Amino acid sequence: MVNDLDFAVVIGVEHYQQNTPLGGPHGDTEKFMDWLLDPNGGGLPIDPADPKSSPNVLKLLSAPTYTPRKDDFDLWLDGKMNDIVKDGLKARRFYFYFSGHGIGVTQKNSALLFPLWTRTNRNYALSSEKYLDELLKKGIFKEIYFFMDCCRNRIAGVEGLAPTWSSPLPSSNTADYLLYYATEFDTVAFEKPVLGQDDDGLNNNLPRGLFTEVLLNGLRGAAAGRDGKLSVSNLLAYVKLKLPELAGIHQETQIPKAMLSIDLDRELCGPFQKKIPINIAFRVPGKKVILEDADLEIEKEGSTDEGTWNLNLIRGQYFLRTDGQSDGMRIFVDGTKNDYVYE
Repeated sequence: MVNDLDFAVVIGVEHYQQNTPLGGPHGDTEKFMDWLLDPNGGGLPIDPADPKSSPNVLKLLSAPTYTPRKDDFDLWLDGKMNDIVKDGLKARRFYFYFSGHGIGVTQKNSALLFPLWTRTNRNYALSSEKYLDELLKKGIFKEIYFFMDCCRNRIAGVEGLAPTWSSPLPSSNTADYLLYYATEFDTVAFEKPVLGQDDDGLNNNLPRGLFTEVLLNGLRGAAAGRDGKLSVSNLLAYVKLKLPELAGIHQETQIPKAMLSIDLDRELCGPFQKKIPINIAFRVPGKKVILEDADLEIEKEGSTDEGTWNLNLIRGQYFLRTDGQSDGMRIFVDGTKNDYVYE
């Protein structure tokens, strides 16, 4: 299904006039864009002349000339909102994705730094809270989603700017929102090499934002429940579990932070397949093994002499153990990993 009444702005900033260059935001932004255009993801309309773009999406990537600039965002979104009102449409969703440097202002607010930000031009940044508040006042979108992969450590005197557009009076229309930060207030978000094959089939070890990596896995179906539906609650629970795990692999600590007014049961995308094929290879001969689900119900039991189990399992957590022992291997069936080895 094509969601013609959904809109998005995605921004990736790697180049800064006076800040450490980053290596992951462009690639992460492109991957979030891919999800927006995926019929089983965001489902936004695709430009017939360019399958990588959409008339409903503004994509801004930084350049060594210290672009984009704040007006690029403000003018495009103002124009889109004016068109929506003029055409009498009822827009559904607005997605905002940012990957780059950020500064924490308050628990709810972060300054999202644009390339021209410097220590003296210290407010050349978007205020996440001010943009959200103005979008809520506009009352054009029913649902608003902010995903921000950036640090939130503090620098005195930085607040970020409001949009150039505003409403003289709040709209009577109400909107639900999810404000989702990569990390807690006054802490750091990380970009690290994430092992695994890229879209070109190469394990190129490129840096990626850990938050974006986990977020997109969740949005692509890994966060779906046992019924294949992916709700806001499913996504938040998945990222809260998986992001600290991924950060821990890199000997770091990163915990996401969400603020929301949206119904936790609201479905985001999908539905996805309920059962996922997995393979379990055994390297220990002559043992009886038991596979249990999260409710300790036995899914399968047998001998490791079978060599490999080829199974179709309902989404969720499983535990594989040798009969008579309490320790074993946890298996998380979410589509991100299909092959396991029990040794």
